[in-house]
Amino acid sequence: MGVRRRRSFNQDFKLRAVWLVLAENRSVNDVASELGVLPKLIYDWVRKFQTDPDEAFPSKGKLPPTDDRLRALERENAQLRAEKAILKKALFIFSDPNVQS
Repeated sequence: MGVRRRRSFNQDFKLRAVWLVLAENRSVNDVASELGVLPKLIYDWVRKFQTDPDEAFPSKGKLPPTDDRLRALERENAQLRAEKAILKKALFIFSDPNVQS
């Protein structure tokens, strides 16, 4: 018995499916059978598109702009924490009266 690979669909494919449902007023089941996907996927894509059309289907490997910004801020925060820890150690070393210079 072969291993089934999970199919992935690009942004254009999803937008085409959503367009067929919304603009051409076709049923989800009809579009799903035409495109060879499960109706649940089409329902999910339509819901995501209606919720936020600009961020509905980010390109493969790309995050929505809000998530991308959050990751950048988290990286910056981690870098600043590391720099702060280094400065604390340096301050301790230079302010220690037992260290002879």
